[in-house]
Amino acid sequence: MNKPEWAGRLFDGDVRRLFPDSLLPRFLVGADEVGAGAWAGPFTVCAVLAPLEWNFEGLKDSKKLGPKRCVKVAQAMLKTGSFRYAVRHTSSVVINAVGPRLALQHTFEDAVGAVLLQVGPEVLSTVRVVLDGEATIARTDVSSVSLAKADSKVPHVMAASVIAKSQRDTVMAELDELVPGYGFSSHSGYGTKKHREALERLGPSDVHRFNYEPIRRLLRTGKC
Repeated sequence: MNKPEWAGRLFDGDVRRLFPDSLLPRFLVGADEVGAGAWAGPFTVCAVLAPLEWNFEGLKDSKKLGPKRCVKVAQAMLKTGSFRYAVRHTSSVVINAVGPRLALQHTFEDAVGAVLLQVGPEVLSTVRVVLDGEATIARTDVSSVSLAKADSKVPHVMAASVIAKSQRDTVMAELDELVPGYGFSSHSGYGTKKHREALERLGPSDVHRFNYEPIRRLLRTGKC
């Protein structure tokens, strides 16, 4: 089988450098988060496990897909059944309690751990994990690396990004009904003008992140 275009660019160099094994891994787990930059709602992490050279036509980083296109791509990928995945959400309650850095690490660990539980121990030794950006996990039974812009280089991470965004957008639409007035279904908790104006009018809700500077500033000054 011929390698897809991205494989020559990534795996012939980066994977051998990142995982200095005598043999390349048979499977990769790609993990990515959505929502770390938002002011409200959960952190969402998806982990996708698939063969090393897995790919899906039309796959891109979720930031390069509009919300509707993201949902369609996620649904189409899931219908193939060609990979395993797990999604984990960490609520704003936990983010407020332990801080965003620890909360995000735990979310990555939960998602990666959940997808690895779907394979037997004989497969685990052939799996390597690629995390987007500066994310880390504390596991000694599987090799993992953090790779800048992995969501634009590694199909497994791209897929994780798309699924995570699709599922988090659904959660934010549900929160919009439970906590009306902030427009969560339109901006997913990010710091848009509409969100800022709603915060200054209504004040923060229970699903906002009180350890984020815009919310702290709002409580101090009344302005985001």
